[in-house]
Amino acid sequence: MDDEILLREVTSKILKSSAYNVITTVNKEEALKIFMLDYEKNREISGLLLDLTIQGGLGGKDIIDEIRKINSSIPVIVTSGYADDPIIANPHKYGFTASISKPFTRSELDEILNKYILNI
Repeated sequence: MDDEILLREVTSKILKSSAYNVITTVNKEEALKIFMLDYEKNREISGLLLDLTIQGGLGGKDIIDEIRKINSSIPVIVTSGYADDPIIANPHKYGFTASISKPFTRSELDEILNKYILNI
């Protein structure tokens, strides 16, 4: 989930080139709707990348509690351009699995996905 179209497209291409199936969303409502539908249909979601803040809307910090009520163990990585935000500095305290600061490189994204989603 990210409100920046370019970042959604680039991140999606990176993930697809690494053999991930990708669903992108713009806001909290879309992300929760898709997450709930997939959960109810027992489709396995490997993990989530959520932008911390969404311009003019609700971001990752506003959705994490709802996700954790549904699935407490799914890897949820918070992303943000605000590297000094307390949530980015200490994601576990706020219900996230990990954080990555924007802009991030492909190798940084691969590293965090390997650690938390693939458990390598």
